Amino acid sequence: MAFIGAEPVIAQTLERFANTFADCGFRREAFYPCYGMAEATLIISGGQKTQAPVISHVSDKMKAVIGCGQSRLDQKITIVDPESLIQCPSGKVGEIWVSSPSVAAGYWGKPEETKQTFHASYAGNTESYLRTGDLGFLENGELFVTGRLKDLIIIRGKNYYPQDIELTVSQSHKALRLNCGAAFSVEVENAEQLVILCEVERSYIRQINVNEVIGAIRKAVSEQHELQVDAVVLLKTASIPKTSSGKIQRYLSCSHFLHGSLDSIRKWTVANSQKDSLQLQTELEQHLLLSKPLTVEAIEHWLKSHIAVYLKVLPKNIDTKEPFTYYGLDSSVAVSTTSKLSEWLGCELEPTLFWEYPSITAVAEYLGEKCNL
Repeated sequence: MAFIGAEPVIAQTLERFANTFADCGFRREAFYPCYGMAEATLIISGGQKTQAPVISHVSDKMKAVIGCGQSRLDQKITIVDPESLIQCPSGKVGEIWVSSPSVAAGYWGKPEETKQTFHASYAGNTESYLRTGDLGFLENGELFVTGRLKDLIIIRGKNYYPQDIELTVSQSHKALRLNCGAAFSVEVENAEQLVILCEVERSYIRQINVNEVIGAIRKAVSEQHELQVDAVVLLKTASIPKTSSGKIQRYLSCSHFLHGSLDSIRKWTVANSQKDSLQLQTELEQHLLLSKPLTVEAIEHWLKSHIAVYLKVLPKNIDTKEPFTYYGLDSSVAVSTTSKLSEWLGCELEPTLFWEYPSITAVAEYLGEKCNL
C-alpha cells in the first residue's frame, strides 16, 4: 500500500506515478489516499485497500479531485458552512468537522482556542465536533479535501485555492521548482491582490531570465485562473518556509513577504513597475493625440495607453503582439476596457472581444476591418 496524505492529493501526480512504475508491477489499487491530523490522533478517513482511488470531477473546468476515503470505525465526518454554521448538503464545499473518541481533549493551556476548535456544534445539533480548518465536501460518504480554510484566497468575492495556483505557477516555466511555491493575497489600496512566491531551481539561478520567468507566471495565472498577479518573488533554492512534513507555510510566507525578509533573487510588483506619474500621463496624452483621424494604428495606441495605465507602466513597454494574458489582464479588466473602447469608437462591441482577438494587434486589425479603416 502507498499511503498518500498530501496537501492536496493531485490526480495528475497519481497518474504519472502509476504510469512510470507500471513496468515495475505497481498497481493503481495500491494507492491509499487518506486524511488525518494530529488533533484526531492522526487518521480520520481512508478507503478500501483493494480499490483504486475514487475520483470526482467538479464543475470548475472539470477538475479531477481525489477522494480521501470514508470515516473509520465510530468517527463521524460532516461538512459545515464555516460562517452560518449550517450543515452542508452532499457535494457542497464547507469546513470539515469530525467527532470521535480519538479526538484530543484540547490544546494544552489554551482554553479559548480549545473551546472554539474542539467543542463546536452546528445548527440543529448539540454534539461536540472538532473544527479541522480544512475545506472539503462529501459525496456518497466519500470525503474530498479541497484546501485550508485560512489559506483560502478571496478576490472580488470569488474563492481560489492556493494549491491550484501554486501548481499552475510551478508548471509555467522549467526554471521553477515543483511544490516550492506559495500563493496568498495581501491588501493593496483597500483591495485584495494576489502574491506569488516560488523557488528557482539551483541550476538556473546564475542564468535565469527574470523577465521571461515572471512573464510566464503572469500569463499562466491569467489563463488558468483569470487573475492578475500583483507581485512575484523569485526565491533561492530551499528557502521557502515549510513544516517539518514538507507542507508550505503560507501564513509565514506572507509575513516574510510583508516584512521584506525573504531570501529572494528578484522581486517584481505592479507598484514598483510604475514610472513617474507625470511622465506616464504625458505619454498617454501623446498617444491619444495620435488617435485622430481614426486608424488601425490609432486603435493600437489607444489600447496600449489604457492597458499601460492599468498596469502602471509606460505605453512603450507594451508589446502589441503579446497576448493579453501575458500582462495578466483578468476578465473584469477585459470587459471594462472593451466598454471604454466601445464608447471611444462610437460603436457597440461584444464583451468577449478580448477572448476572440487575444492581443492588441489582433483587436486593432479586427476593428480596422469592422470599421472599414
